[in-house]
Amino acid sequence: CSGIQVRNISIAHTDIGMEIAFSNVKIYNCNVSNSDIGITFLESSNNTVSNCNVLNNFEGIKLVHSQTNVIFKCNILKNFRGIYFDSSPNNKIFDCKISNSSGEGIWLSRSPNNMVLNCEISNSWGKGIWLSSSSNKIFNCSIINNDEGIFIASSDTEVSSCYISKNRCGIYVFGEGNIIHHNIFVGNMKNAGSYSRFYNQWDDGINEGNYWDDYNGSDENGDGIGDTPYLFYGGKDRYPLIYKPSYPDLNPPELSIEKPYQGYLHLFNRYFIPTYSGETVILSIN
Repeated sequence: CSGIQVRNISIAHTDIGMEIAFSNVKIYNCNVSNSDIGITFLESSNNTVSNCNVLNNFEGIKLVHSQTNVIFKCNILKNFRGIYFDSSPNNKIFDCKISNSSGEGIWLSRSPNNMVLNCEISNSWGKGIWLSSSSNKIFNCSIINNDEGIFIASSDTEVSSCYISKNRCGIYVFGEGNIIHHNIFVGNMKNAGSYSRFYNQWDDGINEGNYWDDYNGSDENGDGIGDTPYLFYGGKDRYPLIYKPSYPDLNPPELSIEKPYQGYLHLFNRYFIPTYSGETVILSIN
């Protein structure tokens, strides 16, 4: 069974708000609250959750053995654990606000090759993002006022272009082969730490690292890169940035289709997109 749409409903005070074991399901404009699990996907793929409010659950959104799903533009607030992936690779989380979690904002367990993009993760009593899976990407996120902003217990993960502020520890790494660059570290009790036996790269591999608010080195040649490394427990940034980097605007333009009721949007003489009245098409312009 596929092609199901769930929209404009509210569910509260149950064991599981929505349990999806199909593929190609769209869930949007829904409210799910005060349940053990708000929304869960089991062995399913190509599903979408968008514009939903997921509040006051033990686990907000949970994926188990599921892949190529998308969670976007959701408010995931006041859950014990906001989003939890178990054995679920190749999913995307973007444009979400995940706040006031009693445990973790996002936990990716045994779930490689996921992307967290353009999200705000704040006020978690535990870890803002906990990565115990390899080869994930965290990009352009705001990680604010958590106990630990990002905890990486895995390898081959990339964290870049994030604003990391007011956490007890901005990033702690207990893994190796991770790449962390072009992030802004401001106002954390401790900006970063790393288990010293493992090697991780705190720069882009060329000549730019991260911005650290407590870096006190000089820049004699004025190239915007500190002349000495930024040192922290267990690691170092070889090329600390003197100035805060600017981040790209990742919100693409949106077209709302008014007419025709059913037709096609023709783009640049290359391809057609089937359209329906009231539908929003998000365009990425390169």
